[in-house]
Amino acid sequence: MKIAVAAEENSLTSMTDDRFGRAKGFLVYDSETKAIQWIDNQKNSQASQGAGQKAAQTIIDSTAEILVAYDVGPKAFDLLKKSGIICYRLKEKVMVKEAITFSMEEKLEKIN
Repeated sequence: MKIAVAAEENSLTSMTDDRFGRAKGFLVYDSETKAIQWIDNQKNSQASQGAGQKAAQTIIDSTAEILVAYDVGPKAFDLLKKSGIICYRLKEKVMVKEAITFSMEEKLEKIN
């Protein structure tokens, strides 16, 4: 299973980013292979509008099955939902590795 987390840096010990569309990037963790992929979101974060939708498309293109973020706008959420991506909400800043663990243990609230 691939889990994407909005992150401040390319590291499992990085803190989660409290933004989605304008997050610095996304760390994608593959729970089967333990592989980590960094997706820089700088181009999307500088968009004058539609940053959330562009970030959602980035997550879809990464083939992640789960997204962990603080919040996702309605248009971005629609894109993610239609692609079958489950979105979980963070309530506080944590390390990316903690966010991944929380999502795997289903300890986070689903965004509906």
